[in-house]
Amino acid sequence: MNKLVFLSLIIIPFCSKSQDLKQNEYYNQYKKGVQLVANNEFEKATFILNPLLSRKYKFSVTPFAYYYQALAQQKLKKSFESRIILRQLHEQFPDWQKNDDAYYLYADANFSDGYYEEGLKQLNKIVSNQFNDDIFNLTNHYFNNLGLKELKYYNRQNPNSSGIALALINKIYLNSTSKEDLVLSDKLINSFNLGKYINAETKIKKPTTDPIIQKNTDNGINFGLFLPFNLNQISDS
Repeated sequence: MNKLVFLSLIIIPFCSKSQDLKQNEYYNQYKKGVQLVANNEFEKATFILNPLLSRKYKFSVTPFAYYYQALAQQKLKKSFESRIILRQLHEQFPDWQKNDDAYYLYADANFSDGYYEEGLKQLNKIVSNQFNDDIFNLTNHYFNNLGLKELKYYNRQNPNSSGIALALINKIYLNSTSKEDLVLSDKLINSFNLGKYINAETKIKKPTTDPIIQKNTDNGINFGLFLPFNLNQISDS
């Protein structure tokens, strides 16, 4: 069965069979779903949030529901489903106030499935400088999986990406003795001030920040970037 058709069979019945939710009912179900995401109960969260993803709903929290549903799918390693939901989010709420967060998650979902060009395209849409460190970690995390030839290509196509530059430096140190490559790595280190990632034995030290989630000192999960919204500050008038 075509995967897109299969996805529609999952999503549409929930929306079509469920009764229309009143504003307060919708809001309460939304909060329940987001709390499940925060508790790492992603499978349960998808069932709670899924009925909220209907074109008939235009509440102020509706785009947030799409976002958290996409996040839950991504955490379940269902990047295809996550991308579909994020595409719907952008189509229905093109001026959403948190679009940068959605672009970042969309990039992660694309990178997860090897769609590097599309992932970079989404990152390039982000306008807030607050994402710079996260973009660096995300690109370095995924592009470290590529070969030297591919990394040179992406570095040429994205000369301002420090994350790709660090991945390329790492690959050169691991796999190349070419003088030309070593000169390139030195140039990139100096251009992006990446010396702090190089130890005394000229081996790469990876960024310490997980691009997706970070661990708290109490072993809980700090969703930081992915849960930036305060539920108490979101209400419908």
